Amino acid sequence: MQKTTIKSLGIKLCFIAASTWLLFSCSEEDEVTPVTNLSLEATATASSTYYGYSADNINDGDTNTEVGPESSWTNSNSSTDSGKLPQWVMLDFGTEKSFSRIELYTSEDYLIQDYQLQYFDGVAWQTIEDVTDNTFLIRSHSFDKIISSKVRLYGTKGPDNQSVYVRVNELEVWTE
Repeated sequence: MQKTTIKSLGIKLCFIAASTWLLFSCSEEDEVTPVTNLSLEATATASSTYYGYSADNINDGDTNTEVGPESSWTNSNSSTDSGKLPQWVMLDFGTEKSFSRIELYTSEDYLIQDYQLQYFDGVAWQTIEDVTDNTFLIRSHSFDKIISSKVRLYGTKGPDNQSVYVRVNELEVWTE
């Protein structure tokens, strides 16, 4: 990884050249701390899946918010036992990772109203944030550092026009 620092007119810019998606922070001492989207290397699974709406869509790096099977995951039909809410979609990192931010991208006109972001502590699921009456298409969740091998969105209420469906277009989990 190559780091470049530019100082000009009292403004300091730091750049990293890398082959993966990285953001960074730059401190006074020119230290560069990479910030990585852990989701891109995770395995996605779900409690149920509506035909064609794969869980793999939630970590494919595509942050569009269009509705459709090529863009999002949604749970199975509510007329089946496996399709009734609550439903979840999960990212498994394979090993423990450290993270402090989750970005949720939902589907246009089909916002998830009520959900929990959770992590697995090795024994049980713990809630990071419990959201009710969500009105955001894209929502950022920042919190103190967590170390875990799994993260999930646990949906309890979809949009008013389809309250029995939870739709997720992208779920990004970011390192510190």
